[in-house]
Amino acid sequence: MITFSSFGFALRHKIEFNPKTKQGSLLLWSRYDGFFAPQNPLVDGYGSSSDELFVLFGKATMTYQANFPIGGINDLFSILSAIISTRRGKEFSFLNYEDRMISFQPTKEGKQQVEVVTVKIRYSSNTGKLVAYEIGELETVVRNLLINLGVTKQEIKEKLESIIK
Repeated sequence: MITFSSFGFALRHKIEFNPKTKQGSLLLWSRYDGFFAPQNPLVDGYGSSSDELFVLFGKATMTYQANFPIGGINDLFSILSAIISTRRGKEFSFLNYEDRMISFQPTKEGKQQVEVVTVKIRYSSNTGKLVAYEIGELETVVRNLLINLGVTKQEIKEKLESIIK
């Protein structure tokens, strides 16, 4: 059974994963056109509950800017390693199973200098953006996927330590 999980501000991001084939995709937004007015967590804070309801009922348009395939447990570990590295203020890049370079870069944007992780895919001008709390939600989703695949918390910790070193 394919796992679908939307997360982040107004559920803008989405991860799909099939535990049997161990393949899926991660879809990240970089801009959003809200129902009444454009909402952007970098400018407008975290939006209104009505904006989130419109997204849930399909009345808003989301443009996924970064969309890359996930091909196995190693790609999931790479995503987790990227999350940990960006929290430490460091860029992290990895090759996914299709040999596409995926880069997670910590930056600050907007007048309020909001912490943002920009996700870039080699050979694509599109980028995805995650604000700080969305990165936490992505981490939770990926960890849960690994646990559902039978990887223990200790194995996750050990694997992450070896990748980041």
